[in-house]
Amino acid sequence: MKTSQTVTEIFKALISFQSNKPNIDLNTTVSVKTKAGGSYTFKYATLSHVLKECQPLLTKNKIGYTHAIDEENNLITTIIHESGEWLQSVKPLDLPSNSTAQEVGSFITYYKRYSLLGMLGVIAEDDEDGNIASGNTAKKREISIWANDSDVDKILSLIDSGEIDRAKDGLKYWESENRGISKERKSKILNKIK
Repeated sequence: MKTSQTVTEIFKALISFQSNKPNIDLNTTVSVKTKAGGSYTFKYATLSHVLKECQPLLTKNKIGYTHAIDEENNLITTIIHESGEWLQSVKPLDLPSNSTAQEVGSFITYYKRYSLLGMLGVIAEDDEDGNIASGNTAKKREISIWANDSDVDKILSLIDSGEIDRAKDGLKYWESENRGISKERKSKILNKIK
């Protein structure tokens, strides 16, 4: 990692950001078929979702960021503070030579996401143990509708009235197709079912 000559102010800002960073819902589910014939799923937050969630707190702490690709085909991610201090990560883009334009774009987005998340200290995924990199196939499910407090209250009221099966169906609804429920809200429901 490269840095400006001084880093005191940017480190203070990053510590403030990290101590207040939002809980980022994992908005995409990937179903993976392994080469051995099995399957599993994992979740992660897309780059656009992470940025949407983090931007207000980055702005509050006077932190910005840039991504650039240099002439040597490196992705350069720079975290910038209003003081003029900066941190920079350089990642060689090891792209397969037969990649389509869409695949190149996907690789670049992937590298941007990991570079920025790592530099900010944000966790926005379940660990998939490198299985996709091992040649397994995957199918994504992006979550576009999230359960809110009112939705959870409806499920909790079903539990209160003894309608446990309907409450479980309500929870399944929020875990299917393009819908999602945060870990905190799901825990609230599961703890009350017990």
